[in-house]
Amino acid sequence: MFRLHPLLPPTLVLLAFAQIAPAQTCVTPPPGRVYWLAADGDLDDRARFHNGWANGDVPFVPGVVGEAVAFDNDSDSIATDVTLDEQKTLENTFTWELWAKPTDTTPDCAEAQEGNCSGFAQRFAIFPLHGDFPDDAGIGLVIGTNAICVSEHAGFHLPCLLRYDTTITDWTHIAVVMEDRTPRLYVNGALVRTGVQSARTHAYASWDTIGSGRGLGRFRGALDEVSLYDRALSDAEIQGIFAAGAAGKCKPACASEHHDDAFEHAQVTATSGLLSSSADGVFGATDVTPEMDSLLFQDNMPDGFSHSIEWRTAAPFELDRFALSAFAGQPPAFVRAFRDFKLFARDLATGQWMPVYDSPVRTPYPVVGADYRLYRCANVRPRFAQEFRAQFVQHGEGAFFGPRVMELDGFAPDLIFADGLDPAQ
Repeated sequence: MFRLHPLLPPTLVLLAFAQIAPAQTCVTPPPGRVYWLAADGDLDDRARFHNGWANGDVPFVPGVVGEAVAFDNDSDSIATDVTLDEQKTLENTFTWELWAKPTDTTPDCAEAQEGNCSGFAQRFAIFPLHGDFPDDAGIGLVIGTNAICVSEHAGFHLPCLLRYDTTITDWTHIAVVMEDRTPRLYVNGALVRTGVQSARTHAYASWDTIGSGRGLGRFRGALDEVSLYDRALSDAEIQGIFAAGAAGKCKPACASEHHDDAFEHAQVTATSGLLSSSADGVFGATDVTPEMDSLLFQDNMPDGFSHSIEWRTAAPFELDRFALSAFAGQPPAFVRAFRDFKLFARDLATGQWMPVYDSPVRTPYPVVGADYRLYRCANVRPRFAQEFRAQFVQHGEGAFFGPRVMELDGFAPDLIFADGLDPAQ
């Protein structure tokens, strides 16, 4: 059925980084993940629903674990769907861990509880949110080829609570454990430094901007597997993630062909034009047996045309996740593809269409077997609704270029990708 789915002085240290250990299997992700940017072809959050979007040009490049995201221009950054209040729920104790490959230096900055060492050129891999004086400060991360800094931010306040000078020339695993407002730094699984305790009462984790300091300095290089946890990871957990190397943390499979999703038996209310003979069948309508194996949108539309379909479920429910699959033909042919997917829900009170998910789709799709196939699964910020709309922006034009969508399943909370893992797998 088609279902619209780390105590060393802060002086220069030359550290001989260990080689990334080849791993046979992935490592089970530690519990407590709040954010996980795997960066494997999309900017989705694998832990919860703080999915991201690119500002400027943020290409996908070869990383340690699959792909990574690259930043090489002042306009490049990733914004995430997280609120200020959500960030402030993670205060004083939390953990960041990621792989980084910086390509430029960051300015000198003394380790201190107070001060302002931005110089407008710090290499902010994670921007620290602006806290409220005198009690609050956001915590972020600066990474350059010459140093790592755990940065704190409030009004006229941007010190390095931890500064570790070293040389980084290749992919390096970095973990920062913030415990009782005191940062510890691990590099390639080893504890290398403990910083000074924040003088603020509340030191918050930040994750609304990746790769940019919003005018206070921009990261240069690539980031992979950017992950945030709501607790202090143990030494063993950090070492385990590093030792996994290219296998990384285990990710959920993107399952398709569900028959228990909340879109089952939905009633199609509008379309932009379909070639399918029975629109109702795409949601497993009882009058269609067997279920239709795909939905074909009309052909002969121009490149960039936005195809759409709207549907209504039997009763309102809280949408928390979707799973989408699509098919675009056999190599070397490349037809029936789309390059952007948008999902909307109609607000029950206002009747307005509200965005639920909006993300580019890379074309051509990956080759799976003998075909080009797309699989996209994502958690979304919970939305209580009964009416939904999907839009597919066509790639290319001509006869047989109407997108072919195989599945789009919607799920309620009990079937969400809980903590990044699909319980159905």
